[in-house]
Amino acid sequence: MNSVRFGLLMALLCCGPVLIWTAGQLMSDSTAASAKTDETLRTAVEALWLVQACAAALMATMPVENDPIEHAQGMLAFWLVPLPLLTLVWAGGAADAWMLARGLAAALAFSSALLA
Repeated sequence: MNSVRFGLLMALLCCGPVLIWTAGQLMSDSTAASAKTDETLRTAVEALWLVQACAAALMATMPVENDPIEHAQGMLAFWLVPLPLLTLVWAGGAADAWMLARGLAAALAFSSALLA
């Protein structure tokens, strides 16, 4: 399996549980839960970044087969798959763009350090 496919697969495996948990939290019938939508979405973003950081550490241990550029592309694909979720959080007003940009920059710096 090449690195890009592996990165996409890992990203989908990271996003799946977070999306299912978030959807369950947002679809609950209680009014107290619906009043905490922003907090729920912020927690989902933080959980996503935590799960991705753990998965990125595991991906870094994957041996580089032939092309280190392909390995870097796999890591980039891994970090770009959840961008639609982050866009929805920003559009919903749960987080500002600066917070999301700082988190993504920290995640990319973490991956760059792992690749080095």
